[in-house]
Amino acid sequence: MDPTRSIDQTAPCAREDLFGLGKRGPLFEEALAIRMVRTLRQVLEHHPVIVAAKTRADAPDRGRWRATIAAEVAESAPHGGTMEIKVTAANVGSGTWRPSSPSGVGHVRLGLQLLDAEGRVIVKDFHRVALPHAIAPGQSVAFAFSCPAPPAPGVYGLKCDLVAEGVTWFETEGSVPASRRLLVV
Repeated sequence: MDPTRSIDQTAPCAREDLFGLGKRGPLFEEALAIRMVRTLRQVLEHHPVIVAAKTRADAPDRGRWRATIAAEVAESAPHGGTMEIKVTAANVGSGTWRPSSPSGVGHVRLGLQLLDAEGRVIVKDFHRVALPHAIAPGQSVAFAFSCPAPPAPGVYGLKCDLVAEGVTWFETEGSVPASRRLLVV
């Protein structure tokens, strides 16, 4: 060390060396990386790290969950009773609709949403129905089922849409759900 330099003049160099700022090129990058690893190692070992993104993970496959849906529902139903519904759905997307999945995510079911007289959602998960079998792109399926009627008399709406469980409702991917008016007496 130069005897003519004071301690105050050497301090900036020590601080720079601490973070690798006194080095140039690859030496700087290596020194900085080592220092960051040493600093963050304890934090990362004891705290979980969650990585989030603003973009959708399934963005490249946005056409997978698409359908055309038609539904036949009686115009009226007794409150607290049941109603018969017939649905025809065509797979106009790029993926096969599976009626079940090992993980419980991604299989397709018919979902019914209960709406008020103005079309606002009252119960988003009013009723779900499993598909009878897998439906490949270009295929369609028709099936009938019983559904509970709303418990109170009034004017309602019933929206029939498909849902890839744990992934998305088909309506949010661009499909048009089938909606019907329902009078509960």
